[in-house]
Amino acid sequence: MDSFSSIQQDQVRKWLTGYSRYHERTPWTHETPEHGPITKESRDPRRRSATLGFVGLGLANVPAFAYLQGLKFARTLQAPDKWAAWSSKTFLRRRLAWVVKATGSTDTAVKVTSDLLHAKDRAEWASVLSFSVDSLPPLSQFWTPIAVNFVHFDLKHFLSNMGALYVAATTCVDIPGMTAWHISAVTLASGIMATASMLIQFRLVKTGLAMLATRRTGIGASGVVSAFMAVAAIADPTKRVDIIPFLPGVVTMPNWFVAGSSFLGDIYGLLVALNVLRAPASFPTNIGHAAHLGGTAVGVLYYLFVLRPLPARTSVGVQTSAEDETGDQEGSMVLLQMTTTQ
Repeated sequence: MDSFSSIQQDQVRKWLTGYSRYHERTPWTHETPEHGPITKESRDPRRRSATLGFVGLGLANVPAFAYLQGLKFARTLQAPDKWAAWSSKTFLRRRLAWVVKATGSTDTAVKVTSDLLHAKDRAEWASVLSFSVDSLPPLSQFWTPIAVNFVHFDLKHFLSNMGALYVAATTCVDIPGMTAWHISAVTLASGIMATASMLIQFRLVKTGLAMLATRRTGIGASGVVSAFMAVAAIADPTKRVDIIPFLPGVVTMPNWFVAGSSFLGDIYGLLVALNVLRAPASFPTNIGHAAHLGGTAVGVLYYLFVLRPLPARTSVGVQTSAEDETGDQEGSMVLLQMTTTQ
């Protein structure tokens, strides 16, 4: 460095110091020994992009759910007329309607009619979004492996997935370098992986009525949500998050416990589905455990190989002092001088 001027030597030292800061950062908390943890005042300015990305992801699940709920409401309104029309066509149906009315079960009959109409609508949607158990989807249905991740048939399924997405997003938006583009990439990759994992589960698990099914489908955003839960758990495992959205401090748990318990539950559920383990009769059998595990794998790999190295590729970090900013300006002038003199 003897051939450099004193100003050039000072700037090179600052550059080397900035480089070492990034490579000495604590991986689990995104902090540097000198500056400390990220605060509200020093968050990545791209946090707004990540926030908008998660808002967009949540809103993308609304149209199909709203349409199906509207269709269900319409079927409920149509049910009395459908029951009246059905029960008046033949002599036996009229006698059945008389018995139902005499026993005060007309409301029950109307509800059953409404449920049957709604079940027919669900079956039609499922047939459109279903896959062959024995072959890959044709190219004409390239959109299906992605679309199934944005469809929810019932309110409980929708709210549970959106609530879990909100919990994971509260951590993911603070990850350095996280933007809407990365959220889209994780969503796309985990959605496809979740669908592929479900197809594998369908091939391996054929019990009961499933043995007769040649086309099946798995719907819901839980595979995508599992991916972001994994990202949050690896990025900041000790951060306590609110389990009940919009009620801060009521129930809090660390990220590692939230994602870890979900992961172990899916492992157990998949082993039960494969008849490796036994479970109580009340254990749910309609959960896509393989889809959750596939999404988790994508989240882990994406964070380790894409998101985690991001801060080392940026300039000086999220928290820069006035001295560092001045040094960068001086460095630009020095670099210009070095370029013109050579």
